[in-house]
Amino acid sequence: MSLLGGGNHCEGLLQVQYHGWQGPVCGDHWGLEEASVACRQLGCGSMISTSHYVLRPQEMGPPWLYGAQCQGEEASLWQCSLGDWGPLSGCNCQCVVAVLCSDGTLRQIRLGSGGSPCAGTFELANPDDSILRCDLQKKEVSVLCRQLECGTALQWSRAHPGVRPGGQEQRFVTCQGTEPSIFHCKINLNFLEQCNLPAYTEVVCTGHMEAQLAGTGDPCAGCLEIQRGLTWGTVCDADLDLPTAQVVCQELQCGVAMSVRGGAHFGQGSGPVWTEAFHCVGNESLLFHCPREPGSQRMHDQDAGLRCSGESESAHGVQWGLGCGGVQRERLWYNFEQWPGREFSLIFLITSIFLFFSFARLFLSSGNGLFRSCIPIRYKVVFLFQCCECFSYVFCIVSPH
Repeated sequence: MSLLGGGNHCEGLLQVQYHGWQGPVCGDHWGLEEASVACRQLGCGSMISTSHYVLRPQEMGPPWLYGAQCQGEEASLWQCSLGDWGPLSGCNCQCVVAVLCSDGTLRQIRLGSGGSPCAGTFELANPDDSILRCDLQKKEVSVLCRQLECGTALQWSRAHPGVRPGGQEQRFVTCQGTEPSIFHCKINLNFLEQCNLPAYTEVVCTGHMEAQLAGTGDPCAGCLEIQRGLTWGTVCDADLDLPTAQVVCQELQCGVAMSVRGGAHFGQGSGPVWTEAFHCVGNESLLFHCPREPGSQRMHDQDAGLRCSGESESAHGVQWGLGCGGVQRERLWYNFEQWPGREFSLIFLITSIFLFFSFARLFLSSGNGLFRSCIPIRYKVVFLFQCCECFSYVFCIVSPH
């Protein structure tokens, strides 16, 4: 007995040699018990999944073994009840058995490019780093959402062409809807063209969550809107703190959090006001990963908003620039925890020298002595010196850590 066509000898299509014949095993009556015995016999650990494959016509030549049935505790398949060899026509499902054991290469199933682990295109990452992307329909998406611990299915792909004479649609992946994982579903290799398409319908599960900033035309500033499943809503300002704002800015690739604004400062949003408060540490990659608990129940006049720096954190060293943005009363994030004394002294010295020459130049060039320029300086953190009309200075420090 062997497993063929996988990343190693512990996964692939099952081939057996029995009573002088060698070939695949018919999928009729084959289940978890039989697959567990096969993994045990091969010394490949425990059974992860078993699925049924419909082969291409040129692969259906050898005789097939029928009627394999085990209790699940047998040491080998030879201790199970095995039927006879026969042609393809004797196999009702017209499919062969594939097995994945724990010592296999464990292909990764995921949803990619969808804003969270619970939305996106169905992807199968193979051991050779290649990725197979496919459209899935309702029953298949139901199994996938459950497998990913993302709740139930909300959105799936349209039907694909290809119907049998009886009216049953033919698909690359076919599930009953009750399988524990997509690996237990039926795979039809004759419809592999339904994968790696130019475009896909995004899969969305009820556990999906992503953020956006709206109301300003700037993707890095505005009213915070959060999509749960397929529904967009807002967040009460009492339920948004600066560490959570930092995670939102990182998720949107907008740099670091500059400030949090309440009272629908960027305008009132639409849809529900979500009654969950986020408790992010600040280093999460997505809002999806932050802990949550029940929050406040408010109206849209208390919608939360925020402003990000608008630039990626990939820049290093000292960056200089000029601009003007106005002085506002905002909640600011001061974080000195990870600043060694030597680094802080260096930053202070560089900043002082730059400000001395910059302010001297601006003062000499201004007729009334008012500075109408803003000087942002960045060195791992962000310094903003804003001087607009009122001759006021705002010193904001935002840590990207």
